[in-house]
Amino acid sequence: MEAGPALSGVGPVFLLKTTLTPLAHPDDNPGMNDKATKRGGGAVVVVALVAVLVVLPMLYVLSSGPVCAMVNKGWIDQSWEPVIETAYWPLGWSAEHVPVFGLAVDSYVEWWSSPNQAVYAAPPTALLPPRTAPTPAPAGQSGQ
Repeated sequence: MEAGPALSGVGPVFLLKTTLTPLAHPDDNPGMNDKATKRGGGAVVVVALVAVLVVLPMLYVLSSGPVCAMVNKGWIDQSWEPVIETAYWPLGWSAEHVPVFGLAVDSYVEWWSSPNQAVYAAPPTALLPPRTAPTPAPAGQSGQ
């Protein structure tokens, strides 16, 4: 038997014999069970991380405006001022050392504390006098 032209000079050709394994039986692996495993624990970790790293700091910063407004309006007693200053010290420090952040925080607190802030602004048309019906032209004149 001769090798064809494509195999000439390649050397001996080995044929690999594959063996098929028989199907597994239920008693083959006694350490494993067929019960479904609980998955999805990673989603709980992601939600917890988002809550701790994003939502809580955001609520902390956003709470500064209402707290300042309540202190300025007298809804919170002045005896709580040291506690509030201590609680919001990191926010004040950041506002002093990061100019863009400081401008944003100052504007936000000023928006909450503004004494002339209108809760409801009437539309400009409500400030105009009521319209009266146009008076008809006298009977002898035409609209030329």
